[in-house]
Amino acid sequence: MEGSNSHSACAAELASLLCEEKMSVIDFDRLKSWLGEIAPILDESESRRADLAALRQDYEGRIAGMAKAIAVADRKGKFESALALIESLPHMTIAELMACYQRTSARFRDTFPGSFALPSIRGLRPSRPGEFEDYK
Repeated sequence: MEGSNSHSACAAELASLLCEEKMSVIDFDRLKSWLGEIAPILDESESRRADLAALRQDYEGRIAGMAKAIAVADRKGKFESALALIESLPHMTIAELMACYQRTSARFRDTFPGSFALPSIRGLRPSRPGEFEDYK
C-alpha cells in the first residue's frame, strides 16, 4: 500500500494481500491510517450519491410530466414515443438526462407557448385607478 496515490489502488492492493499466503506482509498500521483517510471520503460520497438520486428523481419526474403533456396536446397521438422516453429515463446517464431535459423542455415550450397567458394577465389589471385598493 506504500506509494499508492489513489484510494482505489490501495483497496486493490489490500484485496490482493488478503489471501492466506500474503497475510503476513500486510502493514496494519498503514491499513489503519488508510481506513481513517477513506472513511470521511466514503461518507461524502454517500451523501453526494443521495443528492444525485434526488436530482435524478426530480429530472425524471419533470421530463415525464412534460412528455405526457406534449403527447396529450399533440393530436397525432405520439403516446408510444412518450412512453418509450419515460421508460428509458432510469437507464440514462446524468449527462444524457440533462440533454433530454433540455430537448423536452424546448419541445414543451414550443407546444405550450407562454403568450397564451397574456390576455388573462391583462384582465387582472385595474380598469380605473385605485380599483384594487379595497382588497388590501
